[in-house]
Amino acid sequence: MKTSYHHGDLYNALIRSGAHLIATTGQSSLTLRKVAALSGVSHASVYSHFSSKEDLLQAIAAFSFSRLEELVQEAGELYPDDPVQCLFEIAWSYVSYAYEQPDLFHCIFSGAPEREKSSPEYVERSRQVFAFIRDRVQESMDRDLCLFSDARLGASSLFSTVHGFATLNIEQMIPGSIYEDSSHREVLFTILSSHFTVDVKPYI
Repeated sequence: MKTSYHHGDLYNALIRSGAHLIATTGQSSLTLRKVAALSGVSHASVYSHFSSKEDLLQAIAAFSFSRLEELVQEAGELYPDDPVQCLFEIAWSYVSYAYEQPDLFHCIFSGAPEREKSSPEYVERSRQVFAFIRDRVQESMDRDLCLFSDARLGASSLFSTVHGFATLNIEQMIPGSIYEDSSHREVLFTILSSHFTVDVKPYI
């Protein structure tokens, strides 16, 4: 199905078409010609906005990151008075996105150091997500609810743990036997609980 767009909005239409292609057929199948066809424009039209496939991938990564950011914010707002439960829900929303959109998840983080050098929007998205998590860690520290002594390092530790958990699962590198008696959410919450001084139930 071709993507329709309003005059002057071809840039965003191309990004949405690219994201759709990655989500449905994988990043390796993405080409500027396919994006143009899906958007209903000529191949040459794509070059008025993107000089290369990598340029388009950077824009798709920022676009996909914006959706991940929205999910993190929404999860965080579920428990505004409970920073620990908030962090756990943020972690689960992050993992859920990885499960539901593994190819876009990979697109967001593959080549991240290079994208940070050339994509201000990507940098801003990542900073906003990290700052939101860091602030929740600080709130947990202020109330003696966690074992971290530095909010920035604590947020980095949580991010590394959750990102690693998500990546190992979508790459099918965790033995299925782990999930015989526990759900993915329960296993994640158990892993995270080692950083906190209060119990957080995976299901409320």
